[in-house]
Amino acid sequence: MQPRKFLMGWRAVTAVEVAALTAVLVGGATAPSLWDTPPDTRCVGGDRPVAADGQNKRVEVRPMEWYQDVLRRIKKQNGQAEKYAKDRAVRTVVLFESDPPTDAEDTIFDGSIPELRGVALWQQQLIDDAASDSSRVPLRVEVRPVGAGFHKVVPAVRDLIQEVEREDSGAEYEKIVGVLGFAQSTNETREAVGLLGGSGMPIVGTTATADEMQRSENYWPFTPDNSKEARVEAAFAARSHIVVKAERTEPNAPMECAPARNAVIVRTPGDLYSESLADKFHQSFRGDRTVINFRQGSQPFPTPPGTQKSTTADQLVGQVCQALQAEPDTAVFWTARARDFTAFVRAMDANGTCTEKGLTVLGGNELTNVALTGQFADKPWLRLYHSAHRMPEGDERASQKTQQFVRLYNGNYPRDPWRQDGHSAVSYDAFHVLSRAVDEAHTGNGVRRESVVTALKNGISFDGATGFIQFSEFSSGPPVNKTLVILRQSDGEPTAVVACGAYSQKAGKEKNQGPPCVD
Repeated sequence: MQPRKFLMGWRAVTAVEVAALTAVLVGGATAPSLWDTPPDTRCVGGDRPVAADGQNKRVEVRPMEWYQDVLRRIKKQNGQAEKYAKDRAVRTVVLFESDPPTDAEDTIFDGSIPELRGVALWQQQLIDDAASDSSRVPLRVEVRPVGAGFHKVVPAVRDLIQEVEREDSGAEYEKIVGVLGFAQSTNETREAVGLLGGSGMPIVGTTATADEMQRSENYWPFTPDNSKEARVEAAFAARSHIVVKAERTEPNAPMECAPARNAVIVRTPGDLYSESLADKFHQSFRGDRTVINFRQGSQPFPTPPGTQKSTTADQLVGQVCQALQAEPDTAVFWTARARDFTAFVRAMDANGTCTEKGLTVLGGNELTNVALTGQFADKPWLRLYHSAHRMPEGDERASQKTQQFVRLYNGNYPRDPWRQDGHSAVSYDAFHVLSRAVDEAHTGNGVRRESVVTALKNGISFDGATGFIQFSEFSSGPPVNKTLVILRQSDGEPTAVVACGAYSQKAGKEKNQGPPCVD
């Protein structure tokens, strides 16, 4: 026999609420109401530091060897693609890349190796598909180094434009049908995009995120722009418990955290990416903001009114500590480059005057490369959050295609420290976009660049390594609702604490994913 259920009408519920409230007002604040629950003050992403005991060693990296290995792989695959030229169209794409590394320190600040590996994996996919699918256009890849930080890219682009104007004299498979890359937002890459777009060249970007890069209707950026990233990260910082509030009351008790009420924004003047992301975060974050212009060296640089200036890591540490001591609920929003961040972390660790409760840093994808190589493995005081463009392999929300790519990448590069990094997946999918456009532009007469541009403007969609990819028709902006993830870096695998956008085809259909995934 079922027990009787007693239901209270709305009048009875109201009476209970009033009685509880009266008890609090009369008897003091210690009497909780019927529905009181303790606030959840647990730290987002858990308590574990960037690395715990046993994880305080750097990951071994062999950048010069790895860079040359992937170049050799692409060269070999170029030869395989050329064999198809006997009976079908074969064409070439150009990938602008930063200079090869000269030592181990170079590559931990640069995503070029995982990006090249992603390109090589999609090129191999194309060549394998071509064996049975006659609609595929095998593509050669010419990797053109353009200096550290892409500072030589403008003259390289001018040379490419002149080369294309006289390409009729070369072999058909050497004809260039598109450009892939521009992994960094710099003044030079912005100018290069404008020049290439003006020449009619179709361009698909990789991890350059500054809105200011969108200088041409022939350029399709692949990742969310800084405007969107800044809005998401500002909402995350202001709403989520990321700043350590109190020490543990008991040895095994969870740490308590609070939202960031204040932000120290570190930017590099003259760096397009840094200025763009910092300024847009400044506009979006609703708490108090302190802006520090940080550029190492003695070269003078302008300081905007109302901001601070720093030229050494030690000086920057002093300014950050001063802000933390004045307002403990402060997070650092980092937009300077990864090399500068490493200098800052080491100086902060050596100083040690304001790391007792830990330091929370929130930054962009720029910090992923260095974090995954174990540079911060012995810094238990560092709470590091950063953006990424692919779900971690262990996240239950990761799509089947993402998991498939991870298996492919790990199978080819099992000792890669960047297996959780988004650079490889982004370049893999970006090359997929360009190759799909080339396939669609292919006719019996070959492949015309104008037709590749048209194919891109008609919109391309597929389920990829970074999630569901969908470019709007007649638009050259980033893919619709493109994946943006915020990771918490800890001693284990990175944890996705925020997942926005179309990280799967199902997620891509959701109109509003709620805060902090703002539209």
